[in-house]
Amino acid sequence: MQMRRASSRGADRALLWLYWSLSGYGLRARRALAWVLLVAVLSIAGMTVFGFPQTAKQQRATGTIATPTGPQAIDLTIQQSEPVIPLAERLEKAAEVTVNAVIFRNPDAELTTPGRYLNITVRVLGPILLGLAILAIRNQVKR
Repeated sequence: MQMRRASSRGADRALLWLYWSLSGYGLRARRALAWVLLVAVLSIAGMTVFGFPQTAKQQRATGTIATPTGPQAIDLTIQQSEPVIPLAERLEKAAEVTVNAVIFRNPDAELTTPGRYLNITVRVLGPILLGLAILAIRNQVKR
């Protein structure tokens, strides 16, 4: 792999460097697991800070309803319950969302736009890094 990296084109060299840095060419399980842990910790921190809504959501519905005296206009305002505010609960929910993201499950929690993008990133990176760790463990056992 080192010889390929030294003699290949730029894109191939970059991909090989990434493969080496993430898992040591599929031979270093600890390195891949460390990356999984780092991604999970950063995801939990990001979700805690800006992944959940800070304010309650308010929805309005307008329409008409048929009454015996004729149609009557109605206007409804639906107030969502207050979002999770305490730090301990936010950390717990962030950890749950991150673990679910690594195993490709959708979060049950309401997320902000940055929280959704962070969740998508973890849903892509988590399984790739776990796969590299499994590949490295397999290579170690195979020898």
